Amino acid sequence: MNLPDVNVLQQLVALVEGNQLEELTVESGSAAVTVRRTVAPPPAPVSASAALAPVAAAAAEPMVPAEDRRNLVHITSPIIGVFYHSPDPASEPYVTAGSVVEEGTVVGLVEAMKVFNEIVAEVRGRVVELPAANEQLVSRGETLVIIDPLG
Repeated sequence: MNLPDVNVLQQLVALVEGNQLEELTVESGSAAVTVRRTVAPPPAPVSASAALAPVAAAAAEPMVPAEDRRNLVHITSPIIGVFYHSPDPASEPYVTAGSVVEEGTVVGLVEAMKVFNEIVAEVRGRVVELPAANEQLVSRGETLVIIDPLG
């Protein structure tokens, strides 16, 4: 059985995602590839104390004044995959809130079909937020890291 190359698989995943399909099967001769998209169930209700915990944690993070938020740069995922903050579980994260990064600095990884894709900063700046959790499944276009550009 000949396996399709990674580019073909990425195109199939993009086709499923872009058209909001739940499943796509492509057959060629005796080989077949099925791509399934799992739709996450709605979040379960949480208690008020559990809902306030992230707010308390966020208060400790560096805040950007509202008037400066319009200049923030959102680094997004180019593909569907699992986002990782570090190269392996034993390593420190590439960046944390408050880290200063240069253009081209690796800020995380997105794994798709056992291929790890480096996500890099598009600008020089200070990381203000990491909306995507470590080992979270992310969609194409989903914000992974938010950077406040430094002049």
